[in-house]
Amino acid sequence: MTETPSQPSPATTERWPERQGDSGVTLPARKLIAPSVAGSSSKAAPPEPDRAQARQLWYAALTRKLREMRSYPPVARRLGQEGVVTMAIEIGANGELRLAEVRQGSGFPVLDQAAKALVREAVAALRGQWSPPGESRLEIPVAYRLD
Repeated sequence: MTETPSQPSPATTERWPERQGDSGVTLPARKLIAPSVAGSSSKAAPPEPDRAQARQLWYAALTRKLREMRSYPPVARRLGQEGVVTMAIEIGANGELRLAEVRQGSGFPVLDQAAKALVREAVAALRGQWSPPGESRLEIPVAYRLD
């Protein structure tokens, strides 16, 4: 019987519950994009339970750090600017941020720049404490709402 090369698993979506802190910034959801399987010529084994658990713990730590560090840009607050910025990020197995780009902007450069800075600072703050168990690609929407 001939085995076919394994394919990367399809993108999965995990949800962050919507919460609003004092800053008026919510992080509504994140979309996990499964890492590609490079150089694999046999069927991929399902992730080991401890690896999957480690990935979930890392994502939870990133979520907490993003919530701790988020703030509403004063200029945007003063001008009444609101919107959602969808960030695409790639993180290496060592926790290094390889890519942080605005996938879909809010319509306000100040909010887009604030979301990009938030992601960079949160990943950098985690790097010394936590590392993901392998490379990760994420899409993280950061919502800025004035209430």
